[in-house]
Amino acid sequence: MNWTRIAIVVLSSGWFFLASCTVGLFTGTRIVALVDARDASSGETMHSQFSILVWSEENDSPYRVMDLSDAVRGKEMAGTFLMPQSAGSFDTRDSDYSYTVIEERAAGQIVEVVEAYKDGDNTIWSRYEASSTTVTPISSRMFYFGYAFAAMPYAMGFAFFLYLVGRVLGYRNRDRAERKSERSSRGVLIFVAIYGVSLAALFFLSTPTETDDFTGPVAGNFTVAGIVAGGEAIEQPYRVFTLARMNSGELNLDGVSFLLPKPKITLNVGDIHRARILEDHGDWQLVQFDYSNTRTSTSIYRAYADRIEPVSYRLTSSPMHMFAVLLLFVIALVLTGIITGVLKWRARRALKLQH
Repeated sequence: MNWTRIAIVVLSSGWFFLASCTVGLFTGTRIVALVDARDASSGETMHSQFSILVWSEENDSPYRVMDLSDAVRGKEMAGTFLMPQSAGSFDTRDSDYSYTVIEERAAGQIVEVVEAYKDGDNTIWSRYEASSTTVTPISSRMFYFGYAFAAMPYAMGFAFFLYLVGRVLGYRNRDRAERKSERSSRGVLIFVAIYGVSLAALFFLSTPTETDDFTGPVAGNFTVAGIVAGGEAIEQPYRVFTLARMNSGELNLDGVSFLLPKPKITLNVGDIHRARILEDHGDWQLVQFDYSNTRTSTSIYRAYADRIEPVSYRLTSSPMHMFAVLLLFVIALVLTGIITGVLKWRARRALKLQH
């Protein structure tokens, strides 16, 4: 069995490209989830969805869910953090919860809580050490559908690399006469040129930088980082606001400052967003906010203690871009087939005329 020929046929197949892209996306999503896992012993901030269970026989439902930020602030909730059984489960309107007591200790328990959204968007694992009245976070991780968008570029690159390997192997293993007759077509180079130019055009034409009109969809997507006054003592002091909501007058921004206390911050509000200070002028800062979810975008604004002034906005990726990338791949394959077919026909015609 000629494994090289099989590899050439498989790797250079358009269907294999789609299959390898799917596998790369599946694997890449899990790698992103692994990278985003948090460990308190390393000084990392737990995910904002970190869940703590409170048990009380006096409640209609014996289990209650408390946020880590509430526990750190010392918010009171009748009951105990110690679980009565080694494992259990219950559900709320939006999520299914289960817990496991991993270890019983003299001072308390090591508990892991799993929250699964009923819509399938997210699953969060929260592990902590509990006594009857205190909680110490240990680690958190989650599996979120939005990770797929972070993994998509790498999956596409992986699939495209395998495809090029197949085309190069096919070219190198043709016999000399066949290679000479097809040399003018340069199918691989034609495909790379068409696909590369298409991707570049897609990126530059569909991701313009907006510097004037900050209304409509731009206002709805323009994101801003705020810090709750005195929030350094709590687990999640940062908040994300959109320009549209800030302009609506519906938000109460008392106690919120838009001046960042650090050169770079990470905001854990269901997703991972980052903001950094580009310029610091004392009473105001030039801030860049990188939003990452089903879309990725960059908002730049002047931040003051009580307000912001938008400077620019750029959408860098969205679900439509992912579909467009796949569509352009198919179109590039079709155009490459047409162009190489025409070139081969012209070469054969020229050869006939010579004779």
